Amino acid sequence: MKYKEFKKAIKNSYTTERQAIYENLKQIMDIPDDTAAVQSSAVARKAESKWRVFLKKPARLAACVSAAVAIVCIAIMLPFTLNNRSGLPAVTPPSVSDSPTTPEDRFCVATACQQIELKYSLKEYSARHNLSLLYVDWYDVADIKTSMYVNQENSFDIIYYQEIFEHKYTGSIAELYITDLRTHVDELDDYKKSCKNIYNVYVEKYSKVQVFWGVGSIKQWAPHVYEAWFKYGNYIYVLVLRYPVNENSIFELIDSMLPAIKR
Repeated sequence: MKYKEFKKAIKNSYTTERQAIYENLKQIMDIPDDTAAVQSSAVARKAESKWRVFLKKPARLAACVSAAVAIVCIAIMLPFTLNNRSGLPAVTPPSVSDSPTTPEDRFCVATACQQIELKYSLKEYSARHNLSLLYVDWYDVADIKTSMYVNQENSFDIIYYQEIFEHKYTGSIAELYITDLRTHVDELDDYKKSCKNIYNVYVEKYSKVQVFWGVGSIKQWAPHVYEAWFKYGNYIYVLVLRYPVNENSIFELIDSMLPAIKR
């Protein structure tokens, strides 16, 4: 970098900081004042000679280059610093809260929920509240008990629905539990543990519902208990069938709940 270019870089920086840096470098490098250079050409030539000698020495040249880079950086960054000092707002990235969020799953304990017994069935409840809930259609042939379990601190916060059927003619007992997609209840999750088999129900030509099912009890002195669960729409359904008539009873029950077109 030539002497004139060096002075130009200093001149382009902020006036106060430029003058301070220039005076310090002038003392270190013995650079003459502008007035002295104008008044005496001999002094100017002498200064130029000193400058050439200075640049021939690598260590001093490296120091000069480093100082020049520092000055250029100050000249670039100084306006931004001064703007912040003057009270102008700094540019900040968008707030994290502006990004869309997904509701987190929640985990509930069944014994900690408050039970509210309903006076009408899930079929009627669904129609009254426009919920499109699936149900077991045993209303004409079974005794039923319909309940919903809510948050003890907020009765409007429904944790899950429960409907229990006791068939009048076969003695079979069906238990239906319904939660939303993000709610997990310990008692219902226990039923899911044995459901390691998959049963596909085609609700449309190219759309199917995967039903996970399993056998809950295989002891000789106790009847089999079939357990199943699946997702449909905005809900998770857990179905428990006790005292089944035959091995296909659980599948027939699921088919009657879903709008199945083929098995």
